[in-house]
Amino acid sequence: MAIFMPGGIGMTAKEYLNQIQLLNFEADECVAQIALLEETINNLSNEKIIATLEDAVDELNEQHSSFVTKAHLMVSNLTNLDEPLECAVLAYRYHRDYSWSDIAERLHLTEKSVQVVYEKALVSLEDYLDELNDAEEM
Repeated sequence: MAIFMPGGIGMTAKEYLNQIQLLNFEADECVAQIALLEETINNLSNEKIIATLEDAVDELNEQHSSFVTKAHLMVSNLTNLDEPLECAVLAYRYHRDYSWSDIAERLHLTEKSVQVVYEKALVSLEDYLDELNDAEEM
């Protein structure tokens, strides 16, 4: 399975996970900008300005879709880790932005146990990314 890695091969596990967070942040920013533009459009009467702002909304919707798609592809790559619990911890933390206590509650674990799984997951992801990097170099 091909892995989606914006910025190219060679990312560390933390860089990869931070990229997921960044894509989610950018998607959220698009949503906020769209809401602001749509509110502005509703208060205007000049058709030319309205059309221009509607074009901007369309572009933001496309950007949002791109960010969401890339983030989902990156998160789906986490399922390639051998331990589903490790995948879940990383996805909850970096894709859903859950706190450690929220993750622990969802997985019926202690926060300390979640931290242990997280540390193992980082090593597993790093190993997985290294394997992909080695395969790309061949």
